[in-house]
Amino acid sequence: LGGRSAPAAASELATVDKKAVVKREPMAFLGDKEISEGVVYRIFKWMFLKYAQIMHDFSTSGMEKLPKVGPALLVGPHTFHSTDILIGPFAAQLQTGRVVRGLVHKGVMMSMPFLRFFGLFPGRRDAAVALLREGNWCACIPGGIEEILHHITDNGSTAYELYWQSHNGKGAVRKGFAEVAVAMGPGFKVFPFFFQNGEEMKFN
Repeated sequence: LGGRSAPAAASELATVDKKAVVKREPMAFLGDKEISEGVVYRIFKWMFLKYAQIMHDFSTSGMEKLPKVGPALLVGPHTFHSTDILIGPFAAQLQTGRVVRGLVHKGVMMSMPFLRFFGLFPGRRDAAVALLREGNWCACIPGGIEEILHHITDNGSTAYELYWQSHNGKGAVRKGFAEVAVAMGPGFKVFPFFFQNGEEMKFN
């Protein structure tokens, strides 16, 4: 983990309606302690971290580079199986006490609304900016369903590959996390992360 500074703020996200965002995603704005002490959060944290320890000898490095107080935007690669999506945030909370608010595909959130108990929310840029301005940690892993479907239809013969320009619709460029960082203003830091041997946690 290491920070990278963002340039000047983006005008389209400079004025975010925080009240509207909080009304839409109230659970994401709960305090770190309130989220992490929830029964659902504690049960799943124990399960996922115990699994990671026993099955993969999971460990972390560089966590001390994240700010103890104040906001941070974490950006990293997806994996095909997505098992790491909860392991990482749970490990971060265990070591730092900070809860990572994760931006998740709206389709996934619709099918698994319980993810809100972990601080996850539909990946809209205004929500990310509002949460960061409140001093929270947010995480974004560009890509996801489109790449996973490509992997499946190719019979798993190709490793997960991120399409920076989506093949769906008008081919939108996946740059939302960068626009969020820019909106936070000069000096705001983005922290890249990755899971070494992440794909090998399941299969490739």
